[in-house]
Amino acid sequence: MDAIIVDQQTKSLVIDHYPDPIIDVEDVLIENRATSVNRMDILQKYGKYPVPKEASQILGVDCAGTVIKVGKKVSKFKIGDEVFGLLQGGGYAQLCSNHQDLLWHKPPNLSFEQACSIPEVFLTAYQALFSIGSVEAHKSVLIHAGASGVGNAALQLCQLIGNKPYFTAGSEEKIQFSQKYGEAIGINYKKEDFSDVINRPIDLILDFVGKDYFHKNLKLLNQDGKLIIISFLSGAIVNELDLSLILRKWIKIEGTTLRSRSLDYRIKLMHECGQLLLPALIDEKIKPSIYKSFSWSEANEAHEIMERNENMGKIVLRINKC
Repeated sequence: MDAIIVDQQTKSLVIDHYPDPIIDVEDVLIENRATSVNRMDILQKYGKYPVPKEASQILGVDCAGTVIKVGKKVSKFKIGDEVFGLLQGGGYAQLCSNHQDLLWHKPPNLSFEQACSIPEVFLTAYQALFSIGSVEAHKSVLIHAGASGVGNAALQLCQLIGNKPYFTAGSEEKIQFSQKYGEAIGINYKKEDFSDVINRPIDLILDFVGKDYFHKNLKLLNQDGKLIIISFLSGAIVNELDLSLILRKWIKIEGTTLRSRSLDYRIKLMHECGQLLLPALIDEKIKPSIYKSFSWSEANEAHEIMERNENMGKIVLRINKC
């Protein structure tokens, strides 16, 4: 098969031949038609993201395509089924293998490009909001980076349960974009300080920023509030941490990743998220938000857009058929 490989000298992406993936008894082999670009792909390209030992070294954790081979113990899919799901790696390739319980049947109303934009961001958002955050309609929520893929997914999931969250974004255009996908209160962090604008205690904060927002997040949190750290784009080292604030408010701080979790954890999350997400996708109560779709030969341009933080929603790569 062909796959996108990282040139280790230039850090550019090139299409080259690569060995076909091998499937286990509960795996399926997928002719991949589309994958999405995630922030971890950028980090992995530059050697700043530790890839799990058992994972493919090829970039990409989303896939959408057609089943062309099934393992001996596969019962949920057959050859010809259109699927989409979460990978540990290998999405930037013509073929990918995956455990049957980490795939969903693709709804007929979704294209492959739309389908591939869903798994990683919605599973990450679901994990933060529900599995860790125990979000409910009446709880106050703040979502940083609301125009990002995960941020957009979180806004839509909040909308689905009747929660009206706050969110931050870096331009009026991004705020208007995000508000199309959910009833939410946007704050332009380049013009206003979110900690001054929000005039109520917050029960749950989803943070991608890290250092620059950490102290403000703690001050905003309600009694027994939760801070979920998903990334730390401004830095991971926080100075002068006030532990007394954490004690007085009973604050819970938790970091979350998905790719390095156990197979059993990812399967359980996939099942729980699917019960909420799949009917909403079929009924179009949740809609994929695609910023731009590229041929996989244009992968470098796609990465540059994400590295400049230009995108609103997902960036997708179309994979050529074998």
